[in-house]
Amino acid sequence: FPYTTLFRSRRLFETMFKAAPIPIVVSRADDGQIVDANDAASCFYGLDDGEKLTRYTIRDLVDGPTRRVIQAELDRNGTASEIEIATGVSGRVRRDALLSAVIVEMDGATRVISSLVDMTSRKAVEERIRLAAQRDVLTGLPNRALFQTTLDAALSKAEASGQRVGLILIDLDAFKEVNDTLGHDAGDALLKEVARRLGNIIGEHDLVARLGGDEFVIIAL
Repeated sequence: FPYTTLFRSRRLFETMFKAAPIPIVVSRADDGQIVDANDAASCFYGLDDGEKLTRYTIRDLVDGPTRRVIQAELDRNGTASEIEIATGVSGRVRRDALLSAVIVEMDGATRVISSLVDMTSRKAVEERIRLAAQRDVLTGLPNRALFQTTLDAALSKAEASGQRVGLILIDLDAFKEVNDTLGHDAGDALLKEVARRLGNIIGEHDLVARLGGDEFVIIAL
């Protein structure tokens, strides 16, 4: 009876493990060799049909500094919780994830069971939000906020080194007439073209920004 119960419990665990919707990877604690992974993990890592994650080690999936952070948590607590990592199989797209891991004894051996929560989409959204806070929506140029931050840093550096910073203010003549006679679409197209041309003529370390309306500024370093 105890053996039958244990067998059924193991079969239930294996079924749940394989069917779990989040990626789960089981690796050896001593050398990081992956010994098992569920279908969600294979999908997460973009493996082809028939390719097994067990051909890899944790070293193949996670960089050294991150592995050391994870190992330090496991050594200290026996678990690691929601550590942000970049992971991926060599030659495939790297993905951002939150990793949680726990050390367990399985079949007389020490294993690490790791689960992953895909954060790739959220990281992409965060990056778009970050860029939107610093970039002009229409032209893609740095906006007033990024211009001010860059100018402050340039002035501080110039003061410390004795160098100079050039500031060029640009205002488009008769821009209102373009909007009034040709429409706002034409005005937007003009602003985009001005932004493109200014971006092509500035130096490698210079910055061109749109302050708003038809006003542009160049920081010449």
